[in-house]
Amino acid sequence: MTGLLLGKLRSYCNECVLWNAEEGGRVDRMGWGFRLRRAALPVLVLMGVAAFGETASAERILILYENESTQPATIEISQGIAGRLAKDARHIELYSEHLDLVRFGAEGDRQRLIRYVQEKYAGKPLDALLTVGPSALRFALAERGRFAPGVPIVFGAVREVPRDVPVPADATGVLSRFDVKGTLELARKLQPEAKRTTILTGSAPFDRSWEETARALVGEHYAGFDIDYVSGLSLEDFKAMAAGLPADSVLLILSVFADANGVSYIPRDAASRIAVTSGAPVYSVYSSYFDGTVLAGHVGAPSRRSGRRWRRLRCDCSTATALARRPR
Repeated sequence: MTGLLLGKLRSYCNECVLWNAEEGGRVDRMGWGFRLRRAALPVLVLMGVAAFGETASAERILILYENESTQPATIEISQGIAGRLAKDARHIELYSEHLDLVRFGAEGDRQRLIRYVQEKYAGKPLDALLTVGPSALRFALAERGRFAPGVPIVFGAVREVPRDVPVPADATGVLSRFDVKGTLELARKLQPEAKRTTILTGSAPFDRSWEETARALVGEHYAGFDIDYVSGLSLEDFKAMAAGLPADSVLLILSVFADANGVSYIPRDAASRIAVTSGAPVYSVYSSYFDGTVLAGHVGAPSRRSGRRWRRLRCDCSTATALARRPR
């Protein structure tokens, strides 16, 4: 299994750590290996398949995606999983649900979603749950007893494990590290004369959590920059703000799932529409934003490290598989 995974992973982005509840949380740093997209989600498939062993006659995996199916990252993840499973000799039944929790997060929406999933899979006993995104993980942790009792959880595309929801011993996954500090340090090297950075986030709960994380990481001064935080604007106001930035400053766009008017966006598209108007060079921690309007971001490891990163990743993948195989 590890060999197939290593053949799939071709880039080194977003530092990750393996997480397992039985080990008291984080287990081991995963180097620079996992960008939880086409190149990396296969590791979760490996862990999910391993979680229910290799002798089951019907191996059923349910993937819970946080966002709608049209998100670029969701599409790449789906393609990566399909590509990995196409090479597996075993018969695996794969099911997917796009929860769209960012846009439909009210309690009434949640209860309807729970009933829908519960009724849909009542006659399909599941063997593993894969969750993509923090809201999907939170949903699985809180509600799996109603539609998949006792089924192990494998998670990815989260920065941290929820602290307000109990995490069972059979939950295993990888924590992504989107490097705000590294991106500002890169901006300092590229723009040694710049004095000020603006960090931009939208109005959705995920966007607000990003602002809180950034403030905790870099505060109001970091890497020689004075840092401003801008949020709570409409997309048009974000564009106007960006247009007024001087060329000797930095704009770091984290995420805009929704603006102050409640309009929802694909974050990459919102970032591109803001960046194209910006008077300052634009940075991001997401490689999917690099479309010609975003200059750069700290999302990978230097090539000179690749050899030893590969060797370390090989060990970490074996650890992940072993943890997922532990009996419940």
